[in-house]
Amino acid sequence: MTAVAVPVRAPTVHDITEFETAGPWPSKSGGELCVLTHLSGDSVMGIPLMPTASSFFHYDSDELDRSSRQLPGLRKYTVRGIPTGRVGGTEFHRVRQEMVFGLEGRVRWQCEDLFGEKREWVITPDNGIWMPPFILHTYHALEPGSGLLVIANTRFDIADPKMRDSYPREEFQALQAEYQENHR
Repeated sequence: MTAVAVPVRAPTVHDITEFETAGPWPSKSGGELCVLTHLSGDSVMGIPLMPTASSFFHYDSDELDRSSRQLPGLRKYTVRGIPTGRVGGTEFHRVRQEMVFGLEGRVRWQCEDLFGEKREWVITPDNGIWMPPFILHTYHALEPGSGLLVIANTRFDIADPKMRDSYPREEFQALQAEYQENHR
């Protein structure tokens, strides 16, 4: 066993999928209807790692053994009112997949994979992304009051350390060095 537990097959930043949203349209209730994910069946089938209901809720057994068998689940949360220039994320997840959508403003979302490749997006209310595990991600608010909606395939309990699946940049960098050493 290596000093750092590395995944057998690491996702890359090229596996990250961007979504376009649709709307807003007037709803029958008088409110606004906004569609967060708007893809045709052909589009979904053409995306290699596009999450389906079964793949979004697939969990690596080794990673669950490392953390908690109680981690799988479904969670939706918002991060709102982010001041301009503030930074969030600066972490990666070993189990968690996330779908991230813009609610207000603009947020620069930067990603790096274990191979050292990088990609970035500007997330607005017009788009969102799906991100697999093992991707270091950092976000920066580009406008005052920016906000995000996140849908995750893990639960979270702030009082239980085993229910956390966020790891710091330093741990990612150690994992990245180990992965690159073993996969040359």
